[in-house]
Amino acid sequence: MRVWLEWPVSVKPINLAIDTDSSLGRSVHSQLALLPMPDLPHTIVSIALGQDHTLALTSGGYILSWGHNRFFQLGYVFDQPENPIHGRIKDEDQVQVSPRRIVGPLKKEWVRGVAAGRMSSACWTAESVWTWGTNAGHLGYDKASNPVQVVPRKVTAITQPVIDVAISVRLLRVSFCHVLTT
Repeated sequence: MRVWLEWPVSVKPINLAIDTDSSLGRSVHSQLALLPMPDLPHTIVSIALGQDHTLALTSGGYILSWGHNRFFQLGYVFDQPENPIHGRIKDEDQVQVSPRRIVGPLKKEWVRGVAAGRMSSACWTAESVWTWGTNAGHLGYDKASNPVQVVPRKVTAITQPVIDVAISVRLLRVSFCHVLTT
């Protein structure tokens, strides 16, 4: 089955999927109809879908994320519940059901694109790539010293202008713009 969704930039995003972990921003377990996201005061220009989370790039150059945060792929710290059961945080305490802006080190950056994988996320600006989530050695920095990156971190090894980024469980693919001089 193939599904295509197209909408003009000025229209609010719509959800279509079977959603088991609230990655589409609603707290229902199965969503089979197209529904607009109510009261979203942002213009979305790009969306990246991970297995359990969603990243949305706004026309203002910032990122919204929501969904399940079991691999720290949402890009922000969750507040601890007031009364965790037996001192443990429950799995459902790590779900962001509505879009929330990623700030931290990206607060003053103009983001050009987003990519979402199963356990991690990435974004890029005109000259930098930023990654976060569970590091299987693919986030651009040492896995042993940084097994988990909760907030976005700049990948300092990338020094060329970036065109596109794709991320998977074990791979970060970056497309560069090469300028030829004669």
